[in-house]
This record gives sequence, structure tokens and C-alpha cells, in this order.
Amino acid sequence: MKVRSLFSFGIGLAILGTGSLLSLAKPAFAQEVFVDNRCRPNQSLDQFDSFSLFYKAEFISNGQNYWFYAARYQDGAALLCVSKPNFSQAKPLNELESIQSQFIQEIVKDPSNNGIFVITIAEGNNFPVPKTVYKLDLTSSNTPVVERLPALLQKQGILEPGDSVLPRDGSLFDVYTFEGYAGQSVTITLQSLDFDPYLILLDKDGNQIADNDDFNESNQSSGLTVTLPNSGSYFAVVNGYDRNSRGEYILSVNASE
Repeated sequence: MKVRSLFSFGIGLAILGTGSLLSLAKPAFAQEVFVDNRCRPNQSLDQFDSFSLFYKAEFISNGQNYWFYAARYQDGAALLCVSKPNFSQAKPLNELESIQSQFIQEIVKDPSNNGIFVITIAEGNNFPVPKTVYKLDLTSSNTPVVERLPALLQKQGILEPGDSVLPRDGSLFDVYTFEGYAGQSVTITLQSLDFDPYLILLDKDGNQIADNDDFNESNQSSGLTVTLPNSGSYFAVVNGYDRNSRGEYILSVNASE
């Protein structure tokens, strides 16, 4: 894991000087859990009929406890499900065509809103590919609502000689600006096939708010979901794990609410 203090490395000062610029949850199960295409658990299914559970969270709707969970088929497409606890009355969310049977890269439960989930969907099962972020509202379990969230920033770029350089380790970085408001939740993702990406978020004064090396085990993606502390400009910093990090990348910033 790469850990940095940005001012000691000079990023904050470099940005200000120029004047320009939910990790994927894993199931807490003793063994891998498989479900069928109707979201019911079944450990005896063959690989062509089974979906492997990779996310589960509890929520409350109309005073009752529910599970929201996601399972992945062998081609990478995900099955989204809702049930009572212990998979009782399980059912797939087939009415939500925009997010069902898609390539889900990340699911984050909104900590301040019970029954709200932010889902990042990739346009394919390879990297790098464009992403779309959705808000899934399960506060009424009988009538789930999905909403595509607006993109604050979408950039394709290249880390290459001539870019800004961190003095301490010699790694390259690019910086992009976006506008946000106090209390706004944003999801930032950075992906590359060419290098191990490292993502940093700074406020308008160059102070570090958050950073991420890998939110899954692929070393091809970094991601953050944060609540912005103030209104104004923010800087998304694209960096690599070391001085040899070079190549193409895709950066996305989406409003989560």
C-alpha cells in the first residue's frame, strides 16, 4: 500500500503554485456462497447455473429487515437480489434493467441513508472502460428506484514524460479540477491497464482529503467515495504506484446524490 503526505511530496504546493490543474465489499462468509438465477442459495449447482455471491448488506424498509446482495456469473455479469434475512423470500431485481445483469465494479452503501446504494457499472468486463454510476433506492422494497447519477468529470489521459513529477519518488502525476458543494457525496474512479493507479483527492487549498491505491485485487483500479467538506473546487490527482508508472488511464468523478 502506497502511503503519502502530499505536501511533503510537493503536490499541493505545485498545484497551488501553477493555479491550474467503498471499496468493493466482500462477503463475511466462512465459504463461498452460490445462488441460482432466482437468488436462492444452492451450493450444489454446476458452474453454468450458479452465481457467486460477492456483496451483501442489510437495510430496513417499512420497519422490516432486508438483505441486498449481488452475485457474479462466470462471464462477469452480476445478479442483483433482495430478500428477507437468511435468503428468505429471495427475488432478483429484474425490473431494474439498467443495472441488472451488468458488469458491476463497485457497490457502496450510503452510510447516512438507509436503503440507498451507489453502484458503479463498467461498460464491459475489461479495463479500462467507461463507467456509469447509479443510485439504487430500496427504502421501499416493493418499489425499488434506480437513478443514473450525473458525471462531474470524465477524462481519458496518459501519464507520460513531460508530466509533473513528485520530487520524493519521481513518479508522474496529472491533476484535474471539478466543482462540488458541502455535504455532496462523490464517487471517483481511476483505472488503467498500463500501470498500478494511485488516486488522491485535494481541496482547493491543496489539503489532502482522501487517497486510494487499490479498491480491489486487480491493481488496475483505484476508487474513492467521499462526502465533500466544503463548496468550491477540488483536485483529482492521477498518479502511479512508482516512478515507472506510465500509460493510458480513465478518470471518472460522479455525484452520488
